[in-house]
Amino acid sequence: MTMRSRWADSNANPWTILIRLAVGLVVFFPEGIQKLIFPDILGAGRFAKIGIPAPEILGPFVGVVELVCGALIILCPPSALMAQI
Repeated sequence: MTMRSRWADSNANPWTILIRLAVGLVVFFPEGIQKLIFPDILGAGRFAKIGIPAPEILGPFVGVVELVCGALIILCPPSALMAQI
């Protein structure tokens, strides 16, 4: 089944799709990009300021995780895949 037919044949409530898009596009995806583009303000620099250990490693890691999870939420994968992340 192609991605287009998954969206077209979905039995999901339209509000569910809207919430997935909003959370993915407004929360996770932009925050992940910002952590990677502005590491001193939102990534490793911020993590160091609040006392998180190894901020130079965790800052980019969290940014990538937010990007990947945001993309997964937008693309509506099966719930079992989302539960593993």
